[in-house]
This record gives sequence, structure tokens and C-alpha cells, in this order.
Amino acid sequence: MRWRMTNIEYDQFGALVVVDVQCGFEAASKVIDACRKLIIEKVNLHEPIFIVEYLGFGETYGELTRPLMKYPQAYFLRKNDMDGSLEVYNACSRANLPQHISHFDVCGVYKNDCVLATVLGMLGRFSDKTKFIAHIDAMNSCQPTSPMWDRLEPQVRLSGV
Repeated sequence: MRWRMTNIEYDQFGALVVVDVQCGFEAASKVIDACRKLIIEKVNLHEPIFIVEYLGFGETYGELTRPLMKYPQAYFLRKNDMDGSLEVYNACSRANLPQHISHFDVCGVYKNDCVLATVLGMLGRFSDKTKFIAHIDAMNSCQPTSPMWDRLEPQVRLSGV
């Protein structure tokens, strides 16, 4: 399927999910630059961006939200627990996107907790054909990368390792 949006055709239409890059998480400050690069890339491709925040842990860093203030495909979502997949899925459904997204790029804090929980949840909510690219250089954790990530191949690919 080819996707046409704002005069650009796509064979594959992606989206970005940014998980918990908020002031309330110490590890978040270490991934701001890498996450911002992904955001700018998706803006240039005219693809949706989902900023997921964990309630009670402050706002997403302004370096990430400022480029999105007038971006029509930016979705700011709030979650109550580690898994933000329901919020992402509901936002996609409201925008009539699930059947068009071939892959999600994922980044954020903490890679073995909230990011992993969100990816696992999304695996259950989106099509089996939907792929995920987890950007290790744009994720942070207090622990080494969990072996669980390797078990998710081939539907989830680690990038930057």
C-alpha cells in the first residue's frame, strides 16, 4: 500500500513514540538530544509523533515539545502506569491511523521498564505486521539492556547497538 500525505508518497508510513522523557526522571536528561533528532526526522517526513507522559513526573522537556507546538501530527498523551500502549492505540484510532502505520520508532525512559512495557502492549494492540524499531541510543536506563528485547525479534528491532 502506498500512503499519500501532504504531497509525499510513502511505501511505508511510520510514527514515533517518545516515552517519559520528562523532568521528573533523572535519566531523561541523557537522551534529549537523541530523541530530538528522531522528532525532527519524523517532522521532516510528515509522520505522526506520540509524546507519552507518566502522570506525576512533570512535563516532557521543552527541547522536545517546542518543535511540535504547531505540528498537526503531534499527539500529547498521559498514562497512569508503565504501559502507554493503550493511549497510543486510542490516539491512532481517533486519527484513523492504525491500518496505515507500518512501523513505530520508539525511544524514551526507562528502556527496560516503561519503554519495554509500552512496546509489549503495542505488540498486542497493533497488527502482527506492524514493526517496531527501538532506538537504544535514544533510550536510557539504570540497568543493562534486558534480554527481553532480544526475544522480541524479528517484530522489534534494536537500532544503534
